[in-house]
Amino acid sequence: MAAWTVVLAPHACSLVKVTPTGPATYQAEVGAWTGTARFENTASGYTGLGYVTGLDAPGAGVTVTVSAKKAGRHTLACRVANATGSVSSLTVTATDPDDGHHPGTTTLTVPGATSWTTWRTVKVDIDLGEGDTMVTLAQTAADRGSVNIDQLTLA
Repeated sequence: MAAWTVVLAPHACSLVKVTPTGPATYQAEVGAWTGTARFENTASGYTGLGYVTGLDAPGAGVTVTVSAKKAGRHTLACRVANATGSVSSLTVTATDPDDGHHPGTTTLTVPGATSWTTWRTVKVDIDLGEGDTMVTLAQTAADRGSVNIDQLTLA
């Protein structure tokens, strides 16, 4: 369907659920930020309104809620930039929003580039629950460097 129309009475509302037909893409800048993570849009080449930066200190992170049709192993394609001059990493954790259970954790390793405008897609495999799962990409004591995150695509 390309269009949807409804006539509402004054003060009435309608809820519309939009489900993508292909892989779902989630913009990082609309996620929940922690620590030193923040919105930015100065390094060109990003998609959406901008990206999340400041992921360079323990406790800094961004959480985006993704939706999987079934529980199990999924590939998360992360559009990222890293111009620190060396490899950077973030810890990726999946959390069930209803009970706090962590179905999966992995490490996102991002090769260095010469510019923060060099965006690349790095894939990680992670276990997700069926339906909504909060995915957090965060700097922990075990991680290094800094990564800008533009978007996530659940394949």
